[in-house]
Amino acid sequence: MIQYIIDGSQKGLMVGAGIVEINSYGFFKPYSFSNYHIAASGLLSEIFAVECSIKLIQKYDEKITTSIRMFTDNDMVVKLFNKDIENGKLSSDAYIASIQAQIHILNKLCDFSIRRAQSEHEHLCKIAHKLSREYLSDVHNKIFLPDVKGSLSAAEKENIEIKKKINLDIKRVNNTWALLANGSVVEENTKFLKLIENFISKYKTNHEKTTVIDLSDNIKKMLKAVKGNEKVNSILDTINKVS
Repeated sequence: MIQYIIDGSQKGLMVGAGIVEINSYGFFKPYSFSNYHIAASGLLSEIFAVECSIKLIQKYDEKITTSIRMFTDNDMVVKLFNKDIENGKLSSDAYIASIQAQIHILNKLCDFSIRRAQSEHEHLCKIAHKLSREYLSDVHNKIFLPDVKGSLSAAEKENIEIKKKINLDIKRVNNTWALLANGSVVEENTKFLKLIENFISKYKTNHEKTTVIDLSDNIKKMLKAVKGNEKVNSILDTINKVS
């Protein structure tokens, strides 16, 4: 039995394929391929890896006479090129359909299937993954990759939290002040300053790292009118820290 451990990668307008071909004696060969696509994606790179593997199989006639197993870590690839073919469901995408047609022919010539990689393939999957990214080290490919100037490392990205913006406004309802957050009433109080103070303090405690508070012109004018008030200064300090 011959096995293929495959993986794909994508960056910018480039897709890469990493393949580890293992013969029936356990010896293996590493392969790395890359190509360019106007709508490159992660899934496309995985499909590209399947296509490259099939070309390797077709290159050597003796491989057609044996059992062939292809292993991927992508469930969609297994569905497209194993389950869908078994069920006679061909893709409407011309590129995918062309690969399905080649696999259909392979199925008539040998015992061929694409399966989900298992734990015993973990080390070889890592090798295939690294092979799929070899195009990144080629300086000639820079123009096809995203501009990395000023980009953050993976560790830095993990420490960044997406901040939710809260637009605060206020309106008078009968004898009560109503505080609106993004258009919805969230709190009511007869005292304007107490209303603002309660809301902002609550969000400072629970959402300080994930919240940006934006005050409406109405609230800013009302706070400015009593700017000398100690409580107002405290509210403003809190808003600056939260925002």
